[in-house]
Amino acid sequence: MVQTFKSEEFNATNFDNAVMDEWRNLVESLNIDGQKDYGKTPKSLVPYMRMNEGITRIFQALCPMSVNYDKYDKSPIPLEVLQEISYSLKESYFTEIKIWYNDIDPDPFAIGEITKFAVYYYIGDEKSSTKSGYDFNTSKEAEKWVEDNGHKLHFTCSNTNRFVIARWGDEAKSLDELKKEAIIKLKDRLSDKYNSAINTAKYKLSNVSANVGKYFDGSMSLYDLEQL
Repeated sequence: MVQTFKSEEFNATNFDNAVMDEWRNLVESLNIDGQKDYGKTPKSLVPYMRMNEGITRIFQALCPMSVNYDKYDKSPIPLEVLQEISYSLKESYFTEIKIWYNDIDPDPFAIGEITKFAVYYYIGDEKSSTKSGYDFNTSKEAEKWVEDNGHKLHFTCSNTNRFVIARWGDEAKSLDELKKEAIIKLKDRLSDKYNSAINTAKYKLSNVSANVGKYFDGSMSLYDLEQL
């Protein structure tokens, strides 16, 4: 089973260069911040579903591991997903394309990422730094801009927007179904972690008298005693 998350509305709007430039100019002149990231690719609007914080948390709970698409080896990548990855690369939509997966039960997601950089810099002798927009493709590009403009670098930072390209697994599932599954998996994972910590603490507690005796006998250091 393969699910793709391409918006047919965006997909039908594969603008030519002139129309794309007009779209960007209108978004800029109208100051529609929420639309600007869609137009940062050189050819057309990103046609895939943008991941908000809620969706990101669901997908990360289900698939806490990630690798670049060309390093993924846990299961075969279906042809339809490879076609979407190839299309995304051709259109230069993303900075990176990654596969998010679960090592036990893969059911992976193909995720496109657009990362932009901003820079904090000092103007003249100012005590507080000024922040640029997220206008740079790399941190080195941001640092060079600071140098070229005669400012002093404070630090750079990045912002990543994610888009879900596709998912494959045993069956198609709605976002509500995926959320319910994510809640169960994260609850189970944390429960296992907490129970392991409880069992470790119980073991330490059951041996505390013997280990304190070893410390005063000189067969155990205080550091080793506290690290148990």
